[in-house]
Amino acid sequence: MDSATYLVPGTLILSFFGLLAYDSYRDRSIIPSLPTRFFGFDTGLLFYLRRIPLLEKSRLRYGSTFKLNVGLRNLYILSSASMFKDFFFNHALDHREPHFRALVALGSSGNVELLSVPVHEQFLPTFGRNLSRRAIADGISTPLYAQLRQRFQMLSQSGRTSHRLGDIVGKPLYSTLTSVIFGPSFPLDTYDDFVTLDDAMTTLMSPLAFTAVAAKSARNRLLKVMVGYIEENGPFADTTAEIVSSALRSVEILPLHEMAVCLLSLLWSVNSNLLKSIWWMMAYLANDAEAREGLHTEIRERIEGKSDGDLLSMLGADKELLFRQFPYADAAVTETLRLCTMPGSLRVVTQDLQFPTENREISFALRAGDLLMVNPRPYHFDNDVYPEAAKFSADRFVQKKGATPTAKIISWGSGAHMCKGRIFAHHVMKVWVIAFLQIFDFSSVEQVPIMDPGSLNVIADFSRDVVVELVARS
Repeated sequence: MDSATYLVPGTLILSFFGLLAYDSYRDRSIIPSLPTRFFGFDTGLLFYLRRIPLLEKSRLRYGSTFKLNVGLRNLYILSSASMFKDFFFNHALDHREPHFRALVALGSSGNVELLSVPVHEQFLPTFGRNLSRRAIADGISTPLYAQLRQRFQMLSQSGRTSHRLGDIVGKPLYSTLTSVIFGPSFPLDTYDDFVTLDDAMTTLMSPLAFTAVAAKSARNRLLKVMVGYIEENGPFADTTAEIVSSALRSVEILPLHEMAVCLLSLLWSVNSNLLKSIWWMMAYLANDAEAREGLHTEIRERIEGKSDGDLLSMLGADKELLFRQFPYADAAVTETLRLCTMPGSLRVVTQDLQFPTENREISFALRAGDLLMVNPRPYHFDNDVYPEAAKFSADRFVQKKGATPTAKIISWGSGAHMCKGRIFAHHVMKVWVIAFLQIFDFSSVEQVPIMDPGSLNVIADFSRDVVVELVARS
């Protein structure tokens, strides 16, 4: 989930409608191309509505690299692991255009001259530094665990046992993350507006943005909250919210409204894909009682069997405890991301160049304005790389003594644009499952729902929610 992964849909949809100025040309390269009519409208529409089946069928027919038209632009899909490094480390491939499209959807003016340096040279790097392992251990792990555990304890006392998985994950996670990142002064009644905005981000980044009336209203209310938050706290924000304080200081030269947009982008990026990722992790565990029991055994042995069995006390003595312990939980998080990561890393070609093919001996021509996207799913579902790749195996990434390490997933991207929040996202998922399984077991579901075939986010949307019965542990 690199730094452009949240921002893909807008560029693609705008391109497919032909609203991004670019002269199409007849591609005579060696890369096979999907047949298209209506100036790329048909393939663009298929990509928008049926991305998963379209890419899978095209890969089986055309191979690991192929091209499709999205409006007047060419989009190259790369599915070969041998080409990923060239993609991630080629400095002629840029990620800023998708960022600006997302900022506009969040209410920005989109003024590139005004925003480029503060956003890409100050705001995003600051965000990355403040979500390092050390920063998380020092200021996030303990309040994150404490608040999640408190919310789960309240849930256990609610008197209800039957819950939709989306309800278990949604508001509790949003409230916890928002409180930890923005501090206790940030209003948590913003959840419904966040959901409305998040659900419509793809539309807001398209020429159909005028139809997203409810989402625009929700966005404007959230921006008003952000403006009030900045005015109340000043450039140092809440004294307990160093991440936001640093972010605000990095863009304090911007007008107040643009500062508010940057904070809204922080709120959105922190919550959006984590909500889906944790939902999938819980769904896979609901379908695997053995994995749930294995995780609970690890938790019991490493917490309840140590000291006074209080993880908060243990974290007080060793802030990095959660990073070094719980390998089974780490593995379950990684396995979840392997299965639910969608094509998302998008780059724009900034100059004409030759790009190497899978066999490394032949290159194909790219022109300035072309789009490239990595599709990790064929690699993540390759049985030669991950045996029984379609199956959720919670212990797949547990390092076994004397065994060859399992190949790393590529959900986070790589290179200069590697996901700034990768350590944070993995850590939140890990702390969630530890805190939850300390308090609950839950009923099994017969089948994990399929992914929405039209998913445009970097983490797949689920086609339907599931209901689980929570069982409080003694």
